[in-house]
Amino acid sequence: EVINDNQLPLEEIYFSKTQLFIHSAYSPQLTQHKLLNDKNIISLPNQDWKETSPLARAEWIIALGFIIGEHDKAIEKFNEIEKNYQLLTESAKDLPSSKQTICGNIFADYWNTPAKDSYAAQLLRDAKIDYIYKDVEGKTTLALTLEQVIAENTQTHLWLNPGANSKKSIKLANSKAEQIPAFVEGNIYCYSHQNNYYWENALVYPDRLLGDLIQIAHPQQNFIQSKLYFYQKVK
Repeated sequence: EVINDNQLPLEEIYFSKTQLFIHSAYSPQLTQHKLLNDKNIISLPNQDWKETSPLARAEWIIALGFIIGEHDKAIEKFNEIEKNYQLLTESAKDLPSSKQTICGNIFADYWNTPAKDSYAAQLLRDAKIDYIYKDVEGKTTLALTLEQVIAENTQTHLWLNPGANSKKSIKLANSKAEQIPAFVEGNIYCYSHQNNYYWENALVYPDRLLGDLIQIAHPQQNFIQSKLYFYQKVK
């Protein structure tokens, strides 16, 4: 395991007899990766995080399955995930839109929230969640001012992913949180109580993640899973 993609421990990698080095590719290809290739160590970028479709991110399991000699098993696993995801999407298609919803929170000077064509916004659409910024152009994240978000969310009754596992923590980070009805009503959900579990599993199991979102936004429905895999109500 390498902590920082920008400062590779080249000698450690070489003397460990590594044959394949898989990296996140958050930064551009570096000279260090060329040095690895010169030593016959394959440097493979894993760019699942660039995909804007939940299923496209999960599909990387097929590439990794091929690498470790489990290609057929990986295809079988992905097909199962894809089938589950599509069944949930189809089941949610005719549901009424949820309560008006906001995502994210204020960090430093900006409120970070998904743009229209992002991976997260796609999940919200498939879950029939009335995300307030669903039509704002962009492929990744919007950076909005706190004043703008507060002014535009006076009728927002569901808050997702505030990056905190308690209302007290939200209030410490965002002194104006009480101006969003979802905060007052306690209708807030996040995965912060088990961050590592979420980041290690949610992208691989978009079907479970979608099931969570549908269950949160449409609790009256009976076709969804019986438990939340990743989310928990923030109290």
